[in-house]
Amino acid sequence: MSEWNDCQRCERYRDKWGLFAPEWPEDAGIVVVSAHASRLSQAIAAPDASPYRTASIIRASLGLEDGMVAIDTLAACGRGMPTASDVAACGERIGEKATVATPMFVVLLGKD
Repeated sequence: MSEWNDCQRCERYRDKWGLFAPEWPEDAGIVVVSAHASRLSQAIAAPDASPYRTASIIRASLGLEDGMVAIDTLAACGRGMPTASDVAACGERIGEKATVATPMFVVLLGKD
């Protein structure tokens, strides 16, 4: 995924603090996806609280191990809600991951 560190596929890269674009474990059965990575999430390359909480609840409710639930974002950098073209550009990244891990469920989170 190092190719995504210098991504300029959309205009969001101009306002990025970092990149939250984690790898999905091959055995991820569920992926929780938020709309965009916050500035903090980008800076520390870790998920925001809301998707992390959702993933934790799913994991605990279903008795799954940590690697069975992955967390990602539609837009891995920049600020504010992504546009459709931003999501399409970052969608290439999500598509690449789906060739390695094929989750049974993808949980899309709305605006906070």
